[in-house]
Amino acid sequence: MVWWGIPHVQGQSSYGYIDSLKNRLATTLDSEQRVEVLVSLANRYQTKSLDSALFYAKTALALANQENCRDSVFVQIHNVLGRTYVSMGVFDEATSHYLEGLKLAENNQQTVLYIKLLINMGVMDLRQGNYAKAEEKYLRVIELIKKYSEVHSFPKKSLYLASVYNNIALIYEHRHDTAMIMNYYDTALMYSTAIDDHRNISLILNNIGNIQLHQRNFEEAHEHIVTAIEIRKKSDNRLGLAQCYHTMGFYFLEQSQWDSSLYYFERSITLLDELGSLTDMVTSQKGLALAYEKMGKYKEALFVQKHYKQLYDSLFNIQRVSEIADIEAWYEFENRQAVYELEEKKRSFRFYLILSIIFCTTLVAGVWIIFHLKLQKRALESKHQNLNLTLEHKNKEMTTKALYQFQKNELIEGVVLQLRELIDKVDADQKAKVQGVIKNLGESAKDDTWAEFELHFNQTHQNFYKALEHDYPELTPNERRLCAFLKLQMTSKEISSLTGQSVRSIDVARTRLRKKFNLTNTEINLVDFLSAI
Repeated sequence: MVWWGIPHVQGQSSYGYIDSLKNRLATTLDSEQRVEVLVSLANRYQTKSLDSALFYAKTALALANQENCRDSVFVQIHNVLGRTYVSMGVFDEATSHYLEGLKLAENNQQTVLYIKLLINMGVMDLRQGNYAKAEEKYLRVIELIKKYSEVHSFPKKSLYLASVYNNIALIYEHRHDTAMIMNYYDTALMYSTAIDDHRNISLILNNIGNIQLHQRNFEEAHEHIVTAIEIRKKSDNRLGLAQCYHTMGFYFLEQSQWDSSLYYFERSITLLDELGSLTDMVTSQKGLALAYEKMGKYKEALFVQKHYKQLYDSLFNIQRVSEIADIEAWYEFENRQAVYELEEKKRSFRFYLILSIIFCTTLVAGVWIIFHLKLQKRALESKHQNLNLTLEHKNKEMTTKALYQFQKNELIEGVVLQLRELIDKVDADQKAKVQGVIKNLGESAKDDTWAEFELHFNQTHQNFYKALEHDYPELTPNERRLCAFLKLQMTSKEISSLTGQSVRSIDVARTRLRKKFNLTNTEINLVDFLSAI
């Protein structure tokens, strides 16, 4: 979980308040006031409907451009647009709006708005796993807050510091520094409690619950998550509820209560789907796939896993990350250029030419590298897929051939048996011919099936038998043969048909294998275990 950043307004967030804002919008004639109401609506819809939030934010931007509003109004609009796009997983658009807001806030010396945007940009960095960049921004925010509050009144100081310390705790969570994690969460909770900020108290409690879950303090984790859920239900914070349900899903997963885990992951995904929050959807889908896998519903797990992979790739693909880096690099370049122009009024043409060449060369090189990385990735994926298909084909071919040979021998033995029963009933001159047929059939039914099967199996899985003999020398030949069948993912029924043993005997043999492999009383699948050898 991450902090949801700093919105433009705080306070009640019920639908009744939203209705009052809509009434003001319908009756207000002043353009700048209408823009401010639109921004407030966009912020209120952050936890209810991202599509609605985006609509009101874009409407505010269009009206502000039309009416040529003050820069501070544009900063607020770019802030809410950035937050909305981050929640929707459109990080390149979010970056553009945040950087535009930062530039306006800095040019107009609006330090509080500048701090707010830096905090929210840090949230975006956390969402993308850029922990070093996020930490750099938050340390800068702490320094700015300290300097600003020494000279000016700063009513929202506790709110902003709570946000920063919560997010720094998330960075230390990534570094697995348990002591520092709890220190920062306790500090964040202290600041939020001081201003009775229930929205962010619930967020911090959910985050603490998540940490305690990783530390296997299940009772305390459950208590914190339940408290967070109750607070978010009262404030109708649907996004916050979805995040809590996600954490609760992992709680029940750790408790091996698969049905309850499945229930909370599905509730989380339903809310996130209604909200359009793709970034949170990724982790909830991952949890849902894991729950299905634990329940043995592998088909459903695979289906959800495919959706999770597609969504993850769409949000965090190499090209998009590169585009975001280019946007930030360009903003940084513009800032440095502006500072340099203030200090040095006269710049030479050669300087700009060299700078442009360096930038273009870097851009072209970056595009070229990305293009070739993609080609290499596709080639490796194609090669891996072809190898898997070849292996699967050989496995099926071995299984089919073995089954066919066994059935052929079985048929020949049946015919021979019938001929022996009839031999005494035929004429003497025909008896010799029948005996010759019986002899020929017996010759053709010589059972070299196993030797041929093991030859082909060793060619396909060269080190399998060696690994078994090295790690488990106590296995009998029949048990090693059964291991080969299971590695080919044959069912007990298929193995029974091939060996002539009953299905019950095969199941008993599988149980003995689990015991020899020390898999008894574990949830490890025997076939998966053998496939990994």
